[in-house]
Amino acid sequence: MAMELIDGKIVADFIADAAAFNRAADEFFAALDVDGDGRLCRSELFTGFDGLFCYGEPPELSESTRKDAAGFFARFESDETGMVGREEFRFRLRELMAAVAQGLGEVPVQIALYEGSVLMKAVEHSRSAPGSGPGC
Repeated sequence: MAMELIDGKIVADFIADAAAFNRAADEFFAALDVDGDGRLCRSELFTGFDGLFCYGEPPELSESTRKDAAGFFARFESDETGMVGREEFRFRLRELMAAVAQGLGEVPVQIALYEGSVLMKAVEHSRSAPGSGPGC
């Protein structure tokens, strides 16, 4: 984990760069697609998904959280096939990241991020862009 400054602009700029965002989303999708069939079932989506966004230690899933997981999966799985395809994953991940960007707002916050998490990818993307970063 690393302590990083992040704000909504960093996240918004990352999702606005379609090539960078899709590359990261595809990496995450491939990591979650344990059986390599190009689709995510419910267990694949939740196994390791906490690491995409989490900061600090990954939380233990409580029984109520596990029950809420069905609704979360239904949100990702929009075509009622019982599986999440790559395009569905990209689309929903982009929605989630947009919500994170809005929630973070304009004031930078310092948080501990997992190496390789989607938020860390956003921070790394901001470092590669000239003149970017929190408050810039």
